[in-house]
Amino acid sequence: MNLNVSVKDIFTYKTIKELYDHVLSKAQGRAEIKTEQGKLRGNFPLLPIQEWFFDSDFKYPNYWNQSFIIKTPTLEIKQLQRSVSQLIEHHDAFRLRYKKHISSRKAGKSPSVKYYTQFYDEQARILDIKALDIRTLAEGSREQDLHDLLSSWQSSFDLERGSLHCIGYLYGYEDGSARIFFALHHLIVDTVSWRILTEDLKTLYDGGSIGRKGSSYRQWTKAIEDYASKHQKETDYWINVLSDYKKNNNLKRLETSTRNVDNYTNFKLSRKTTEQLLHESNRAYHTQIDDILLTALGYALQDLTKDPVHHIVLEGHGREEIEKEIDITKTVGWFTTMYPVRLEIRENIGESLKHIKETLRQIPNKGIGYGALVGYSNRTLPRISFNYLGQFDRRGTFKEDAQNKQMWKIIEESNGISVDPRNHNYNLVNMNGFVSNGSLSFNIATKFDDQKTRLFAQSFKKELERIILHCVCQSISDRTPSDFKDFDPYVLFNRTEQTRRQSRLFLFPPGEGGAESYFNNIVPNLKNINLVAFNNYYNFLREKKEVNLVKSTSYEKLANCYISYIKSIQPKGPYNLFGWSFGGVLSLEIA
Repeated sequence: MNLNVSVKDIFTYKTIKELYDHVLSKAQGRAEIKTEQGKLRGNFPLLPIQEWFFDSDFKYPNYWNQSFIIKTPTLEIKQLQRSVSQLIEHHDAFRLRYKKHISSRKAGKSPSVKYYTQFYDEQARILDIKALDIRTLAEGSREQDLHDLLSSWQSSFDLERGSLHCIGYLYGYEDGSARIFFALHHLIVDTVSWRILTEDLKTLYDGGSIGRKGSSYRQWTKAIEDYASKHQKETDYWINVLSDYKKNNNLKRLETSTRNVDNYTNFKLSRKTTEQLLHESNRAYHTQIDDILLTALGYALQDLTKDPVHHIVLEGHGREEIEKEIDITKTVGWFTTMYPVRLEIRENIGESLKHIKETLRQIPNKGIGYGALVGYSNRTLPRISFNYLGQFDRRGTFKEDAQNKQMWKIIEESNGISVDPRNHNYNLVNMNGFVSNGSLSFNIATKFDDQKTRLFAQSFKKELERIILHCVCQSISDRTPSDFKDFDPYVLFNRTEQTRRQSRLFLFPPGEGGAESYFNNIVPNLKNINLVAFNNYYNFLREKKEVNLVKSTSYEKLANCYISYIKSIQPKGPYNLFGWSFGGVLSLEIA
C-alpha cells in the first residue's frame, strides 16, 4: 500500500499512531473525521435545544444546571487536581460562554427581540477543585448540610462571564470511598457527557491519555444546519404528527390553579422486573425498551383522561450519525433533541405495543430534524415530556479492582438543588427514567394536585409491570413490517403544495402484486391527487418464506399493520381508501 505523508500531516498529529491512523484512513478511502484541535476561539450559532432554553425566558437562567456524583476509591487530591485541569483543557465545553444581543439586523427578528450567541472564552481560568471532609459536618444534620453545601456550590454560575461548572472532592466516608461532584450549566452538558467526563477523568487519573479531540460542538451546529437544508421534506411528517393535537385536552383540565407549582413523586421497579424488561420482554414483539415504556405511558394517560390518543414530547440524546465526517461520541455538550410523538392505545396490549412500535420506527432519523426544521416552541409542543436516560450500570462505569473494592461509577445520591425552583416549567408532566443498581427508576413532576400525581405514577408503574408480564408470557414471537429492513411499506406520489391541502387517496395492492400494480394505470391518471400506494406485506412474507408469520396472518392483523402507517401519514379522517381484489378486502377491513 502506498502511504502518502505530507509535511502538514507530520506537524498536525502528535504521535506516530495518530499519524498512521490518519494516513491509513486516507489510503483506504474512509471518511476523514472533521476536528478542531487546540484552544478554540470565536462565535457560533446555538443549537435548537439551546435556542429553546433562551426562548423559555427563565427567571434565573444562570441557575439551570445538571449535576452528578461519581463514587471512587479515596484519591490523592493533588493528582486529582492535575487530572481535572487536563480534563478541562481538553473539553472545549468548559470554555463556552453566552452573549445577549438586541438587534434589528438578525434575519426574522424584530428590533425589540433579544437573541444569544455562544463563544469560546480564550481567557477562561481553570479553577481549583473544592474539597470537603464530610466528617467536619455535624453528624446529626450531615445529609442536609451536604445537600445545602452542594446547592450553594452550583448556584452562582454566570452565562456571560463564567464559570459554568464546579467540581468538588468529598471524602471521609466510613467505607473508605470518596465522591467527585460535578455541576455544569445545562447549556454545556447532557447526560451522555456525564459518562464521557467520568471515563476521561478516570483515564487521566490513572496516568493514561484521552487522545485527540473528536468533532467540536461548533462543527456539530453546522452539521445540523446542513441536515435541515437537505431534509426539507421531513417537515410534512412533523406537521402530520401534530395535526390532531388538541391543546385544550382532558389532561389540561387536571392542571391545578397554582400553575407554577410542581408536585413530585417517583417509583422503582424491582430488580427482577427490571431484568425482565431489559432482557426478556423484547422477544414477544421484537421491541426495544422505549416501545414498552411508551406503551405503558399511553395506558397510564388513558387511565387518567379516558382518551386513547395523547401527544408527548420525547427527548433523545441527539448524537445521531448524520454525517460520516462528524464524530461526537467523545464530545461534551448539550446535544439533546426533542420531538413530538403521537401515542395511540389499541384494542389490546399486543396491538397497542405493535402500533406504538411502528409509530416510533417511522420517526425520521430519531427526531433529530424536528428542532432544525420546525423549532422548539413551548406554544406548539405537547406538554408531556418523557426521557429515558438508559442504563448507568452499563455505560460510564468501570469494573471493580483486583481487591473487589471500589468502582468509579455514577451513583444516585443527593447532589443539591440543580435548578432554581423559581424557574417556571411549562410542561404539565415531566418524566425522567434510568436504570441504576439493577432497578428502573422514574422521577415524575406534574402540575396536577398531589393525589393525582401519585395516582398517575402508580398507574404508570402498574401498566408497565402488566405489559412486561404479558410479553414474557408469550410463547410465540410476532414481527411487524419495520423488523424487515428490505420491506418498503409505501410509495408517495404528487406531493406538492397544492395536493398537500387536499385529501389523500390510499391505494392497497392486489393479491399477487404490490404498489407497482398501480404505477401504469391509476397513478398517471390521478396527477392532481396526493397518492399513497402501499406495498404487499403479506406477499413479502410469503416470498421471504416466513412460514409461521404467514400462517398467523389474517386480514385483521394486516389491517392493523397498515393503519399504523396511515395514522403516521394522516392522523385524523376522513380517509379515502381504494383497493382491487385482495386490496379491496383489505380496504374494507381497515375501514
